[in-house]
Amino acid sequence: MNRSVKLVARVMVPAVALWLGSVGMAAAQDTYGACSKNKNGVEKVRHGSIVVNQSPSCKITESPRSWNEEGPQGPPGVIGSCHVEEFPGTNLANTFSVLNASCSSGKATSSAAIWHTPFDAADNGPFYFFPRNDTTHTVIPWNHTASTQDYRFFLVCCQ
Repeated sequence: MNRSVKLVARVMVPAVALWLGSVGMAAAQDTYGACSKNKNGVEKVRHGSIVVNQSPSCKITESPRSWNEEGPQGPPGVIGSCHVEEFPGTNLANTFSVLNASCSSGKATSSAAIWHTPFDAADNGPFYFFPRNDTTHTVIPWNHTASTQDYRFFLVCCQ
């Protein structure tokens, strides 16, 4: 499974679960319906078309889909833990810099950064984040100030 599919799954599964929780507890016999469209080989559900126990009203370019609320029991997941690792960085005035960081253990699941000088959370410019592989992420900060600035780069590393 490629990274973009994993990212969509990480975002969509909790979002759908939250939506389902907001519409109340559904009975085991409930069936969900929605309209979907295949775009560039990816099936996308139109969020406004999701209905319970009825047929969705689909556009001409969409296909109706339906599914049950409860699927088969999946295998048990691995119990693990996550921790944050910090990496300091320095950026010269009015430039970009690059910092690659890897988890000492586990996989890098997300990253963040904050300017450290002249004070924590200073607005010295934006940060750009790029996951490189399972353990390594890259941050590219843009320092738009007239002096060298320090920042802190954080990785969330999970077993």
